[in-house]
Amino acid sequence: MMGPVSQSATAASKYYYEKDPLCEKNNSRWLGGGLEAIGLETGATVLKDDFNNIINGNDLSGGRSFRILYTAAGRAEHRCRC
Repeated sequence: MMGPVSQSATAASKYYYEKDPLCEKNNSRWLGGGLEAIGLETGATVLKDDFNNIINGNDLSGGRSFRILYTAAGRAEHRCRC
């Protein structure tokens, strides 16, 4: 059975853009609530630079936009500074 895996932003980027051939074709789309608050549109193509900025806690221009909080269980949660 597969389940969620905790990994670093660098490992996530490497997985999605080096190991997953589907991401190379620009066929991934952004979905979910709160996209507009960080400058993205629902259904827009996931670009590598945008993906890397978001998973590293930055806004689309590369500036720090998210606070990283750690729960009692040690899980990292990202909160928008919008």
